[in-house]
Amino acid sequence: MKSGFEQMKVLVTGAAGGIGSATARLLQQEGARVWGADRAGFSIDGVKAIAADLTRREAIEEILEQMGEVDVAVLNAGISRPGDLGEVKPEDWEAVIGINLSAVFFQLQAAARRMKAKGS
Repeated sequence: MKSGFEQMKVLVTGAAGGIGSATARLLQQEGARVWGADRAGFSIDGVKAIAADLTRREAIEEILEQMGEVDVAVLNAGISRPGDLGEVKPEDWEAVIGINLSAVFFQLQAAARRMKAKGS
């Protein structure tokens, strides 16, 4: 039975571990052509691994340029900086907001422009 992902071009961010890695593997097994992006290096058979600082707005554009087009974007990259509320440093808070909110918004915006242009 077909999964519906055959030959789809899929971007998975945060693909080096956890949910992102599992998602990239599953989509690859279902026949998708998967590009995985993460700031850390990684290797998954059948997945094109791209090291990227996703807080840089240009990074997502560079990845999408390599892909040519995108059918599905799984924007999974995220970080946490646990600690006591009174002890959280401003730079830690800004890092969390930078990757978990701002970067995801700009990734979605860039991917959506490409998807809309191809009618998906």
